[in-house]
Amino acid sequence: MAVLEAMACRLPIVITDKCNFPEVAQKETGIIIQPNTGQLTDALKYIINSFEKKTEIGIRGRQLIEEKYTWDRIADMMIKSYEEILKCNASM
Repeated sequence: MAVLEAMACRLPIVITDKCNFPEVAQKETGIIIQPNTGQLTDALKYIINSFEKKTEIGIRGRQLIEEKYTWDRIADMMIKSYEEILKCNASM
């Protein structure tokens, strides 16, 4: 949840490849690293020293949240899933 909350606040994120959140790379909403101090240090330095990039990453993160992770979007996805289930059951 912390990753989603940070993106909702337009903050750039740094996560490890173990987080299994491919949208971060696809939408360029943060930096994905291997879990080691060297990569973490490099990622944090990049974010701290690049105000313009940091802002762009944060904006893209907020856009991803608005596209996929608001309660309205989640409700729409759930409704579509239930409709698909009902269609499958009706055809049996």
